[in-house]
Amino acid sequence: MSLPEDEVVRARQRKAARITAMLLFAFIALTFAVTIAKLTVNQ
Repeated sequence: MSLPEDEVVRARQRKAARITAMLLFAFIALTFAVTIAKLTVNQ
């Protein structure tokens, strides 16, 4: 691979990693919100 191709691959990997991180954060936030909602319903 030449240098420009490596940069394209790295940029694609960075974008994929960013999307994965956002999805993971959204899942954790949703789980937290559901847990809080369940705790408030039981009281």
